[in-house]
Amino acid sequence: MKTVNKILTLGLLLAALAGAGMLQSCNDDDTKGGLYINAVYLYGQNYIGNTTPVTEAGLGTLLRLEGNGFKAARGVYVNGTAVTVNPNYVTNTNLIMSIPSDAPVGNEADEAERNKIRIVTDSKEYTYDFQIKAAAPSITGISNTMPRAGDKVDIYGASLREMESITFPGGYTVTADNFTVNADYTKLTCVIPNADTPGYMTAVSENGTGYSRNYMNRKNCIFVSDFSWDNGAYGGGSNISVNQTDPIPATGDYTKSPDIYRQVPAEANVPYVMPTLRADYGELGGFWFYFSPAIDYVVANSGGAVTLDMSCTNLALEIDIYFPMQWKSGFFRFSLGGGTSATIYDYAPWAVLGDVVPIDMEGWQTISFPLSSFSGATSTLASLKALVDGHQGSFMFHNATFTDIYGNTYESTDINNFQLSFSNFRIVPYEAPEIETDEGDE
Repeated sequence: MKTVNKILTLGLLLAALAGAGMLQSCNDDDTKGGLYINAVYLYGQNYIGNTTPVTEAGLGTLLRLEGNGFKAARGVYVNGTAVTVNPNYVTNTNLIMSIPSDAPVGNEADEAERNKIRIVTDSKEYTYDFQIKAAAPSITGISNTMPRAGDKVDIYGASLREMESITFPGGYTVTADNFTVNADYTKLTCVIPNADTPGYMTAVSENGTGYSRNYMNRKNCIFVSDFSWDNGAYGGGSNISVNQTDPIPATGDYTKSPDIYRQVPAEANVPYVMPTLRADYGELGGFWFYFSPAIDYVVANSGGAVTLDMSCTNLALEIDIYFPMQWKSGFFRFSLGGGTSATIYDYAPWAVLGDVVPIDMEGWQTISFPLSSFSGATSTLASLKALVDGHQGSFMFHNATFTDIYGNTYESTDINNFQLSFSNFRIVPYEAPEIETDEGDE
């Protein structure tokens, strides 16, 4: 039977492995009968007693080696990287170990050490061929969740290595010869083949399969796009422009502007000549909206993708923005209404664990975060609707001191030539398919 995330390491064993030193050497007499591995098995919570040998495993996987002579081992190496082994989990015929998560794989490993488990004693060593795989790919985001066909997008994640394909909703696949991956395997860049079908992306590599959340192409989940009263959600603005329709940016291959958008400050289509926004200005424009009727509108028009009984953890608020300067100061403040901290969320992705990591955006980007980011969104969408019913919410940009959820404080700096464009406010589903594996099934 398939199980979700089946290859889980055994917590107590991992703690022991992490805190233990290297193997303590015994006498080479312990290799009487030879030093060898005759089989390798997955080990852990779902694999204790497993009798199905494997020929490959990913970084971080807990293994049981079966063979002889292990008590005499001075060291164990995987792809040339030393393995920390707890001597309490070593007998002469069995050894439990975790593949180091930092071991090189593929072409990054020395050819002589690649895909090998090596055991060294005082007088000899033994090498066993075993395929070491990187972790399966994961997708954490995309530069724009509503791109047009032909747009270039950046897909963010982890372990995007040995990639074979990326498939968009509707089964539209881009193969490896048509995309690029950055040096640390955290960003894949490609051109969108089709943008009509809502759903999730699938990343396939030699090391496994990963999925995005199912927020792609949710056009029927928009509650503000033309800044009209059509759905009762839009409520007015401050220091924002009238509706804009000129395509921006004028050049580049990334996603261009929606059909209608608005800008802050209010002067139309002058993105590079606005005066410096100083830290002591604080709030710079934005607009007000009503989130309760927005919820009603999306539930009525999403075709069942968003329902009132869904958990706020499985729903996200998304907004498309164009921010043509480097972002390293200031934050978006979202208030769903009511004026309490329970319905306010500050968004500053450049603030990373106490460090400032500047962001340079290409084209229009999507801000996307779960509704559970609001501390008052502890249950269902229906409960959040009740919390904000009758209240006016807002979307503002603040260039002021920012404090993250860990208590790190970031001082603001001047932002020269400030200009912000925005559109397509939406509530979207925010769930990913369960990752399944057949490994170890009998």
